[in-house]
Amino acid sequence: MEKQQKSCILILVFVILLHVACLSFSLGLQHRISWSIQPNKDFYTNWSSNHFFKIGDTLEFYNVLQVSRRDYDVCNGENTLQDFLNGPAVIPLNREGVYYFICNFSNYCLFGLKISITVHRHFSVTPPFLQPVPLSPASVQSPAPVSSGSLCPPAPVAVDSTQPPANINAPSNESGKSSSGSVVASSGWSWILCLMVFLVNY
Repeated sequence: MEKQQKSCILILVFVILLHVACLSFSLGLQHRISWSIQPNKDFYTNWSSNHFFKIGDTLEFYNVLQVSRRDYDVCNGENTLQDFLNGPAVIPLNREGVYYFICNFSNYCLFGLKISITVHRHFSVTPPFLQPVPLSPASVQSPAPVSSGSLCPPAPVAVDSTQPPANINAPSNESGKSSSGSVVASSGWSWILCLMVFLVNY
């Protein structure tokens, strides 16, 4: 009887943990993006291509314009689809497709302060953010973090290229939980495994 009760408890715990793991993949993530002039004009393009965005995620910007592909390519901020001039602006990614954003400051877009975000319907089997990002062998310049009240990007400071960018916190979310669903899921599975071992030995 006691062995049957342990089995029922284990099955119940497994079902609950499976539900928690599935929820962690279905919740949207919040990606914070701070504008800063980088030595590499493709910095934001590279960052975007190495992250996976899905419906339900959100972007957090300060001073950004949503534009068409044509205006994105030529850095034209005259015919915007939406203006997000007050920050932080939280932009929901509620449809599949490509979103185009440029910095609102004069000609900063020409210096690479623009980003395109490809939004997918579901997680892929191997999200791009799990793939390694090649680092340049030379030292690069990375700017100091931008304070929330600052409107202009700070001047860059020299740092080692092996360090992550100081001004981009993505993916992340406001509640302070892990930004990656896989990390949340693996943490949940660790707790489940510990609980199962405890119950079996109990």
